[in-house]
Parts: sequence; C-alpha cells; structure tokens
Amino acid sequence: MTDWETTPCYPEEIILSLNCKELPWLADIPAKDKTNMGYMGFGMRKEVYTRKPKKAFEKVKKVYGKELDFPASNKSKKRNKATEDPVSFVPHPYQPFHERPVYRVLRALVIAAAIGVALWFIYLDQDYQRHKRQQFEATQFRAYYEQHLSSYDFVFRFLHDRSDKIVDVDKNYGNEAFYLRIVSPDFTDDRYDHSEHALFEGRILSQKVPNEDELIDGKLTIYREGFLPKVYPSNWSYSLRNITADQVPPSVLAYLETHAKTFSAFFHALSAIDRPVYIKGDSIYTYWSHESYGQYSLVYAEKPLASFSEKTRSYEDRTIVGALTNHVYWVRRDRVRRKT
Repeated sequence: MTDWETTPCYPEEIILSLNCKELPWLADIPAKDKTNMGYMGFGMRKEVYTRKPKKAFEKVKKVYGKELDFPASNKSKKRNKATEDPVSFVPHPYQPFHERPVYRVLRALVIAAAIGVALWFIYLDQDYQRHKRQQFEATQFRAYYEQHLSSYDFVFRFLHDRSDKIVDVDKNYGNEAFYLRIVSPDFTDDRYDHSEHALFEGRILSQKVPNEDELIDGKLTIYREGFLPKVYPSNWSYSLRNITADQVPPSVLAYLETHAKTFSAFFHALSAIDRPVYIKGDSIYTYWSHESYGQYSLVYAEKPLASFSEKTRSYEDRTIVGALTNHVYWVRRDRVRRKT
C-alpha cells in the first residue's frame, strides 16, 4: 500500500491546515473509497473527481513504472537556424530568376540596346535622314512631281500664260471660294499715277451675288444696283473676292483667253493645292511639304535657278535648288552652324 492510503489526513486540499485527528470521521472512510475523493472546487460534477486515467498511459506505467522520464512539455521546440550545424543544411535547388546567370545576360543586352537606340536618335538618325533626303532630291523628286503634283504644274502653266493679266490668286480658307485679281496691260501700282481699283464681292450675307460686270476691249464696266455704271478705260485693277468659277463673267474669261471649263479646272487645281500661290515678276511660286523631308518651295521661272549660300559669323544659310521640269524648280533652305 502507498503512503497516502495509510495516512489518516486525506486530502490536504480539503482539510487545508487542519489536523486529521480533529475530524475522526475521516478514519471511518474505507481505503477503496478514498480514490474517488476529489477537490470539490470543481463543483458537484462527479465525473470530475471520478475520472480514471487513460488505458494507454496505464499500460505504459505498468511497463516502465516510476523510471519513465516524461517530458516537461508536449510542445515541440522551435528550430533555431542560427545555432544549427551549417554542414547539415542542404540548399533547395530552386533559385530566383533575378539571381540566375541568364537574367544578368538579358539585363546586359537590354541596357546595350537602349544605349544603341539613344545614340541612333541623337547622332546617327540625323545623318541617315539627311542622306535619304539627298537621295530623294537627286533621283526621286522629279518622278514624284510628275505623279503626285500635277495640280501644281497645271496652275503654274495657266498663270504663266496670263502673267501680264493675273497678279494674285488664292483659295479662301475653310470654304470653296477664291480670290482673283486681274489688271489692265498698262496698270502701274502707284498711288501717284491715278490708277483705278474696282472690287466685286461675290457673297453678301452668305448669299451669292450675280456678276454683271463687263470687260470689253480693255475697258472695265462696273454695274452696281442703285448706281450708274462706272467705266474704267485704262490703268485699272479688278479684284473678285469670295467667288466661285461661275461668278466670273464671260467677258472676263475672254480677256483671260480661256473658257469656263478650263477656268473651272484651274480653280479645282487651286483647291487641290490648298496653298497660296504668289506671282512676282516672271516667277510664280508656292510651298509644298513632304511628310518626311520638310518644306520645299516650288518655283516656276523662265530663267534657270542656281544654288547659293550666305555666310554670317555663326551660321551659313544655304539655298539648294533642283530642277523638276524645264521651268519648275524645287528650292530648300537650310541653316547650318559654322564650325569655329
């Protein structure tokens, strides 16, 4: 028998600090009932103080008895990787992509490509574009003009044949109307020579106005509603503003030595150009922009044009000329910084 079965003071938790002799009724309790005693602090639930140990633990105790050294806790100890033996550590075969050699190679290639593209756009692209433009001007501009710029050639020839009569022509911006200015053969644009200027306005309050003016034998007659006809025998200029081809009187067409169909085609070519055309002496010129090579001047001239340059202290202005037809030339102007 164990010591606690022969001791009359059982249990100390209930008796607290009292002596068992002061409670004689404890001696009358049989020993087999003492195993069913429990701490009444759990309440009156019998299963608490009558609980038996698990059979598995009971068999372990029968085999090993009191010599079994049970662990102080059933929780597993946390691994401390810093104190473990490094020899026992086996690295995982996986390696992040940014640590692999192929990543370093790809990164070097991307950096080299970026530097190459930057150098191309900063230095080499300008020389390449200049070379392509020179090739275009030398071998392709003439064919391009004949295929795509036929409207310019028609306008140049029409105005050149009438350069002593038509001094200004332009298409209005935003609509299909035009501006046309014709002069008499003896016209001198001088305010001291008593030159006469007549104007026809093709639209009033967005309404087309019929043109009843006449030009017969070099004499211009202007008809305006509510006024007497006015005759300009010589030294006159006649401006037609905001007009269409059908608002040019037949007598004016006869003075220009053309007919309605050809004059309508001339206005249609001007609409295709969609740029002002300038008449200066024996030269007729306008502007044209290439989508890749910039702006050019297209000039119609009787005399051949030649390239030239003007130098200043810091820059050199170059005027480069090339022939498109017998009388049509392209002109490009460049400003180059001079090397010091």
